Amino acid sequence: MIRTKKVEAPKNHHIGCWIVLLILIIIIGGCIYYLYHNYSKEYEYDNSEKQAWMNIEKFDSEENFDSLVKYLDRYQLDFPNGRHSEQVMAFKTRVDSELSDWKKVQQNISVESLEDFVREHSDGYFRNVASRMIDSLLYAEAVDIDSYLSYQNYLDTYIDGRFADKAQARINSLKKGEIGKGEQKAIEKTLNSHFESLALNDQSRIMSTLSPQLDTYIGKKEATRMDVAMYMQSIHKDPKRTITFSIEDVNITKSLVDDEQQFEADFVLNEKIESDTQTEDKTFHSKARLDGKYKIISMSIK
Repeated sequence: MIRTKKVEAPKNHHIGCWIVLLILIIIIGGCIYYLYHNYSKEYEYDNSEKQAWMNIEKFDSEENFDSLVKYLDRYQLDFPNGRHSEQVMAFKTRVDSELSDWKKVQQNISVESLEDFVREHSDGYFRNVASRMIDSLLYAEAVDIDSYLSYQNYLDTYIDGRFADKAQARINSLKKGEIGKGEQKAIEKTLNSHFESLALNDQSRIMSTLSPQLDTYIGKKEATRMDVAMYMQSIHKDPKRTITFSIEDVNITKSLVDDEQQFEADFVLNEKIESDTQTEDKTFHSKARLDGKYKIISMSIK
């Protein structure tokens, strides 16, 4: 009988296979880790950029200017090549331009500068603030003038303004006969201008004090502007004499005529006539009627 001897594989062969397998596992694991890591970073980057853009849109819709500027700067710093980088750049340019113009307005605040700003930035972030400031300034002007026309002009501009109720309440008081300080000043200004023009023989200026609906004028019924001009010429026939007028003790009442305001002013008129030989002083009790724009409808002197 022939016996065979069993031959065993070298142990080194098995060790080599395990080493190769281990290396493959390491390589595959490394590739998986690399791909996963890169994917995670890209995913995180995309999410961060998306959130940053959403914050910009949020603060834009809320018109939260300070936060908007902060997040625009942060986006440009963190995502210089982001998918919204061009939009952010345009956004930033518009915001910087508006902020620059707003700072200029703050240096010289007026109704005109604010209105120009609102026209230039009609969809801007400061337009509402600017509009509220215009509202306040116009109402302050109306109060300072304190006349029917000043409050009506305010309401014509801001019918739904913050001070509309106050303006309307003041108009109602003035309609009932109360004389506003602005009305008092305007009527006194018209009377002074009228008699200064009369004394200086200034035809253009005196015509500017007359209402288109002129009635009577110093004894002349159904007077015309020509009648006023002729009266002025008559008191200046003597070129050697000088005439000056002054008014005082102006008392004003108000009434509605055909739904239009009219004013009656009783006042004392002082006349001083100087010539080479003498000086003459006269005092008259006078009355004038004026229309709602403070123009003279009639004038009488006694």
